[in-house]
Amino acid sequence: MTLDPIRVGIIAVHPEKGWAITAHIPALRQLAQFRISAIRYRYEIAKVRLRSMGEAHR
Repeated sequence: MTLDPIRVGIIAVHPEKGWAITAHIPALRQLAQFRISAIRYRYEIAKVRLRSMGEAHR
């Protein structure tokens, strides 16, 4: 049985520094059981960051 990935949202992600961008997001992207579905910092910065990671903005 194949399970859908767990959707993860991360709040207060700075686009250039901090634990989320340097460690948590790269680790989650390597694990098939998780999918980053939301990132929030400021709206404009979050959109740019999602695009640079190849994730769709919704």
